[in-house]
Amino acid sequence: MEALKEAVEVNQVHNRDPIGWTNENLFLPLIKLTDRLLLVGVLTDEDVQKLLIMIDPETWDNTFEK
Repeated sequence: MEALKEAVEVNQVHNRDPIGWTNENLFLPLIKLTDRLLLVGVLTDEDVQKLLIMIDPETWDNTFEK
């Protein structure tokens, strides 16, 4: 999770032309991986919360300020 957090913080590049002209498919592989890791018990609830904050901090982080 720390490596993923670092990658998200370092790579804040705007994606001008996403695949299929929408961002909805960009998160699909990450969601599938998260689902599998939850099934085998590798991720905790705290890890899922961190992941959701990385995806959309405005929605999931109570301390987020614009």
